[in-house]
Amino acid sequence: MNQVALRFAEPNEKRKIYEWLALSDVTSQMFDDDNPPETWENFNRDESDFLFDHSAPELGGYLIITLGGEEMGAISYACFHLIDKVAELDIWMRSFKYCGLGYGVDALNQLIDKLHREQGIKEFIIRPSKENVAAIRAYKKCGFTLFEDFDPRNYVKEEFYDMYGDGDYGLGGDITLIRRYNI
Repeated sequence: MNQVALRFAEPNEKRKIYEWLALSDVTSQMFDDDNPPETWENFNRDESDFLFDHSAPELGGYLIITLGGEEMGAISYACFHLIDKVAELDIWMRSFKYCGLGYGVDALNQLIDKLHREQGIKEFIIRPSKENVAAIRAYKKCGFTLFEDFDPRNYVKEEFYDMYGDGDYGLGGDITLIRRYNI
C-alpha cells in the first residue's frame, strides 16, 4: 500500500523545488564545500520547461511527493539524454523530518512502476553523492544495485555526454546504482 502520493509539478513550483534542493536542512547531505549546489540561475536555466509543463513526459518530469496533502519533497526522472528505455532518477526531501521514514522508498517505487507501465522503461539509474550513505541505503531498499564499473558512455547519448556523463557530483564524486525492471 502506498504511503505517499505523487503529482506532477507545475511551472510555478520550480523555485520551490530548487529551494528544497539547495537551501533546506537536507542540502548538506547532498552537497559540500567541494561540490556546492548550483545557483538558482543555473538551475532555472538548465532544468528545461518541459520538465515542469508536462509537454514531453516521455523526456522527463518533476513530481511533488505528498502525504495527506502535505508536500514532502521532489522526485524527477529524465530520459532525453539517455539511450532508449532508460531513465535517470533523482529525489530529495524538503526537510529531515521526512527522511528515514520510508517515504522516499515509496515514492521511488511508485515512479519506477509508473514509468515502466506507461513508457516501457526497463532500467533506472540513480547517481547520488558517494558521501550520502543514508540515500544509498534507501536506494538499495528499492532494489537498486551498486555498479562499480559503470561506464556512462553505455547509457548517455553522445550529444549529451559532456553535460551529463560525469553525473551531478563530477567524476569520482558520485556512485551509480541501477535497478532493472524485470529484464
